[in-house]
Amino acid sequence: MHVKAEVFPCPGCGSAMRYAPGTENLHCDYCGSDQPIDVPPLTPEVKRELASCLVQAQSCHPREIGKVLDCPGCGADVSFEPLTIGEPCPYCRTPLLSEPGNPLPPSAVLPFVIDHKAAQKIFRKWIGNLWFAPGALSRLVDTEKALEGLYLPFWIFDAETRSYYEGERGDAYYVTVERIRTINGREVPVQEQERRIRWTPVSGATSRSFRDLPIAATDALPSGLLSGLQPWASGRMRSFDLRWLSGFGSYEYSRPLEVGYQEARSIMESVIDNDVLRSIGGDEQRVYGIDTRYDEERFAVPLFPIWRSTFRYGGREYTIAINAVSGQITGERPYSYWKIFFLIVTILMILGTAAWLYQHYGGY
Repeated sequence: MHVKAEVFPCPGCGSAMRYAPGTENLHCDYCGSDQPIDVPPLTPEVKRELASCLVQAQSCHPREIGKVLDCPGCGADVSFEPLTIGEPCPYCRTPLLSEPGNPLPPSAVLPFVIDHKAAQKIFRKWIGNLWFAPGALSRLVDTEKALEGLYLPFWIFDAETRSYYEGERGDAYYVTVERIRTINGREVPVQEQERRIRWTPVSGATSRSFRDLPIAATDALPSGLLSGLQPWASGRMRSFDLRWLSGFGSYEYSRPLEVGYQEARSIMESVIDNDVLRSIGGDEQRVYGIDTRYDEERFAVPLFPIWRSTFRYGGREYTIAINAVSGQITGERPYSYWKIFFLIVTILMILGTAAWLYQHYGGY
């Protein structure tokens, strides 16, 4: 379907403005003008208003509807894949945006802090610390298209929990026992300390508040890759506004809410299990049952910023990602098998030389 393209023209020259990472401004690349993004801060009170109560959430499945936008820069019809909010025009690079179409629109944005140049430095340093990295990888980072800025959707969950447990606390103690050991070919009795556990029945309760627990709401990148970018500086989130997205690819959630919620519950349960073990105390613990009550369960749909690089080497595709706020980098990496081969050859030559020298001069 055809939709209107949202752009933010420069008041000075009329060119499309882009969000400038690390600022609260739109910036014009042509005349250098800046325009403030006058969005109120995301205070705890505003955040609570934006959050949705899980028990009141209706069907939240993503709407797989494509869009066609008329680019105001060159007049071309630009097709947006389903669940796309923003992308540059493939012909003139005008930053195009469209209003979200999912039942739950993004409620907040964590704006970019790290710009393209700073992301390149992080990428280059990461490559420099890799053993046996191909030389082609070092050359890749200096290309303009090596890194792509994206806003990706996450589910974040809040909950107040109270867990009641039953189990046993194990306290270690030691007793002296006599054993027969073979010493110098003779069997002799020896005194040894033997560890034992004294078990005591216990029961109790523990509480935990979960805040902004992030779960990837998209399959655009592997979940393991996205989890490697944590923690996210959720305290820096701002209220959603399309202006934060101008100049970056941005996407809506593609994973249903209930899937994200089950993943969040699993993480919460793991944390609660550890809380219970610490509450029981002792040297060992046995847990017979945990009954957890979840209250004030809420969620929101923010967009988090990343820099992504996807490249091919040796017939395989690799992806790295950078948290565009903290600079945390993670991803897959290729190996230069020639470098590994020459290292093995060098080691063998050194060992062979050492053996030859020992054989000829070791006895003198």
